[in-house]
Amino acid sequence: MAAISILQVRAPDQIIRRMSGSAIVEFTGRRRDGENMVDLAPPEQREERILRHQNMINVPCGAWLAREAVGNTGAVGTLEAILLPVSNDKAPDQPFIYIGQDIRKSDRWELDEVSTDIELARDFEYIDIGAGVP
Repeated sequence: MAAISILQVRAPDQIIRRMSGSAIVEFTGRRRDGENMVDLAPPEQREERILRHQNMINVPCGAWLAREAVGNTGAVGTLEAILLPVSNDKAPDQPFIYIGQDIRKSDRWELDEVSTDIELARDFEYIDIGAGVP
């Protein structure tokens, strides 16, 4: 489970990363547990990030995404992920989102060269898991 993450949606604008697998830490050079994913988005992309996560929870549905991260040296890392909503028995009003990821990176990739912002994936599609898609 090296490339998984768990997010807790405490409120529409509070999407807290609760766990990051070791591959995520290696890929980004930092641990993001406890950080609000909304705050990590560039300001002009925050409303869309909130909408995407709310859609996954409220429909409910999953999502698939692919994105590239370009480091300071020009190295490119490619990330593909599937996101699935998960109920939270202890706090039903604060569901989780499971993220399973596949990370491929260039041989020149160096730790800690990824931007602190996490931009929205341009390649993003909702997945019907039985209740339709938005």
